[in-house]
Amino acid sequence: MVKKALRWGNLLLILLTLLTYLSPFIDPQDFWPMALLGPLFPWLLLFNLLFAFLWLFSKDRYFLMSLACLILGSGYIQTFIGLAGVSKSTPRAHQFSILSYNVYGLRSLPNKGKTTRGKDDREYVAFLDREMRPLDLWCVQESNNYLCPTHARHLELPHQFSERYQQTAIFSRYPILSRGEFDKSEGRNQSVWVDIDVDGVTIRVYAIHLSSTRISTTTQRLAETGDLQEKETWRDIRSVIGSYKRASQRRAKEAEEFAEHIAQSPYPVIVCGDLNETPVSFVYRTIRNSRSLQDAFAQAGTGLGTTYAGVIPALRIDFILVDPFFQVRNHEIRRVLYSDHYPISAVIEWGEEVKE
Repeated sequence: MVKKALRWGNLLLILLTLLTYLSPFIDPQDFWPMALLGPLFPWLLLFNLLFAFLWLFSKDRYFLMSLACLILGSGYIQTFIGLAGVSKSTPRAHQFSILSYNVYGLRSLPNKGKTTRGKDDREYVAFLDREMRPLDLWCVQESNNYLCPTHARHLELPHQFSERYQQTAIFSRYPILSRGEFDKSEGRNQSVWVDIDVDGVTIRVYAIHLSSTRISTTTQRLAETGDLQEKETWRDIRSVIGSYKRASQRRAKEAEEFAEHIAQSPYPVIVCGDLNETPVSFVYRTIRNSRSLQDAFAQAGTGLGTTYAGVIPALRIDFILVDPFFQVRNHEIRRVLYSDHYPISAVIEWGEEVKE
């Protein structure tokens, strides 16, 4: 009886996993519930692995079903679990180091949410000095208008596109030739782009921050005090689902606009930012497919790809995506708690050839 129940449970799990594999192909503007499946993928992967080991240990042929399900999702697994590591190929002529970080206004520094200035951010500056030098490009989301430009100067990044009150910024070691920003109407977050001149090669850089779901506070309250017998709990659940629906549809529309802009770039591109979606999503697929962009983590990362340090676990929502023109040398996720996100960094390379 127990074995029969486990088999049915496994079949339902496989069905849900297969639907999750399909979710990146479904536009949330057409059918939004599929967007709920992407964040579940790490947990579906874990339970599929547990079932696979269970059937293998029991010498049950159901092992083959679990194995087939995992094989079908191998491409998605690589975007959550890095197995590549630092590239061992021969270094190319030009190396370029990138940092992308949703700093959340540095509100997670030890000052209980108040704006940090002066000595309060010394630990953060020490981290930048220790881990981030030398740096060629820094893309920031949810920037603090005082601290981030100060830190950029400290890191010797003299060129910037960071207007007053602008939350998304780009700081560069190399001159900025042109710049632009995307529509910020309808409550969107700020997203910007610049063209930089790197020793005669023009590169277009996007710093993107897609619409936030804004469910962290409600989700944390549900996790801490939620009681399914209370009406307030069910109101919170409906609120979370409604917020996710609206945000996922906004992000899908934004992703299509960004993808069109990226596809038209006359230069090789680097896309950095907080997509607020996982790799198993319509948004990620749309932006990455705009010109066959490489996911730096999938190319050269190791370990679990979690980039969100907040209450919702196992989320990878911050990305560095690069043009096929580049070769990814390495990718790192820095497990430091100066924000509700982890900073991510990459080193890319290219040869002497210049893309026309």
